[in-house]
Amino acid sequence: MTAAQREPVATVRCPPSASNRQVVERTEEAVARVAPLPERLREARTIAVKINAGVPRLVLTEGRQTELTEPAVVEGVIRALRRHTEAEILVGDA
Repeated sequence: MTAAQREPVATVRCPPSASNRQVVERTEEAVARVAPLPERLREARTIAVKINAGVPRLVLTEGRQTELTEPAVVEGVIRALRRHTEAEILVGDA
């Protein structure tokens, strides 16, 4: 796979002590860094967001989920997607 074929990735840091609002904002920032969203997402009718929630344990670090998907991150992803698409957004786990 060449560099041109790789999917874009962005990371941002957010301490576990951050507020939900800060986590949402940082997540939106990460999604914006890989923008523009691919045309197939902008034109999609339905988008599935796969989270990690299907295990019966909850591990917290300073009050934040560290093994399962943090709800504020899910919110940030959905808000970022909603800025670019009117598609139905489904959230689930395999």
